[in-house]
Amino acid sequence: MMDLTGRVAIVTGAGRGLGRAHAICLASRGCRVIVNDLGTDDDGRGADAVPAREVVETIRRAGGQAEANLGSVADEANVAAMVDLAASRFGGLDIVVNNAGYEYPVDFAEIDIAAVRRLFEVHVFGAMILTRAAWPHLIRSGSGRVINTVSSAVYGMAGRTGYGAAKGALLGFTRSLACDGEPHGIKANAIAPMAGTRMADAAKVAKEVSDYMKQHMPPELVSPAVAYLAHPDCRVNGESFVVGGGKIGRYALSEGTGFTTPDLSPELIAQNMDRLLDPADLTVMTRVTLAS
Repeated sequence: MMDLTGRVAIVTGAGRGLGRAHAICLASRGCRVIVNDLGTDDDGRGADAVPAREVVETIRRAGGQAEANLGSVADEANVAAMVDLAASRFGGLDIVVNNAGYEYPVDFAEIDIAAVRRLFEVHVFGAMILTRAAWPHLIRSGSGRVINTVSSAVYGMAGRTGYGAAKGALLGFTRSLACDGEPHGIKANAIAPMAGTRMADAAKVAKEVSDYMKQHMPPELVSPAVAYLAHPDCRVNGESFVVGGGKIGRYALSEGTGFTTPDLSPELIAQNMDRLLDPADLTVMTRVTLAS
């Protein structure tokens, strides 16, 4: 069994849906958990203390240890207090699960740039602020773990230019963070979850799709991936996985060999486009190493 006894985690957006499932799953394996949730509506507005506190009580009733943080991950003062709570209450911090976020489905012609900025404040800067605040503790842990939540919207999805851009930024953050963490024993990975939560409803997917997801793709079938990536025995770094409905698969960036010529021209590119688009020519990329 992959036991997490003695480990301490912060899970953001843990009052409902995926975050709730992650927090309960980690706690069930012995992890002590800070349950963060501002308790916003589907659009990221408002606040409600009930969801986070309910998850804390659920964990405690099952014999686990948990504390609530009710602030925003975009608020640096709140994040500092959350990290301090983990250190003072549980003696340290080993795991950060950046799950907080919300949907913003809108056609690009109607996109509100101010709304996209708010989206980035939570999805991207919230993850960076918390991870940066936790970093000294993760170094001291010797086996710190960061799990970020990305999305298949990075592949391209209609009505998701803002959301997909934020998740794409978070994917890039994860991969470079993995490089910076490696000398300290810190591993950073990501999941692209598929689950029937209120975000599926907020995403305005067809009702039959939403109903199917709620029936066959519960959040609890995503959380085992988080538990693995949070464990000291996790062997991957800088990777991403699509997880949902009992399925898990690698989510990878690739680069084609293409062709090289000193006579490159638009016409030559047009003539060789089938070759450039050939999936058999792709190599999965890991990282960029700059010459010293």
